[in-house]
Amino acid sequence: SEYDDFVDQLIAEVESVEENVWAQMKWPIPLPSYRVKLGCMSRMLTRLLDGEDQRKRAAVATLVRQLATSKGVRGMEREADIRTRDETTMEEMLARTPQGL
Repeated sequence: SEYDDFVDQLIAEVESVEENVWAQMKWPIPLPSYRVKLGCMSRMLTRLLDGEDQRKRAAVATLVRQLATSKGVRGMEREADIRTRDETTMEEMLARTPQGL
């Protein structure tokens, strides 16, 4: 279908910058670069997938849907960074759990 072709093209665009060092860097200021924006999208996709490549098409569709209501891909990445910075990891929770529970 056309939708599947469109999502596949988006995935190919995002994957095209995975080897580009400049695109994969997090820049402290917004740069007017298509590759840098694709790099942001690539990092967010990696974060969403967490090693589960079979969900890639759904993850890309979710990111594109969120872009409609956000301040751009860089703003979405910044918001995700803020949210995950304050989250407690599983290792921290296990370390805090008393022995014998």
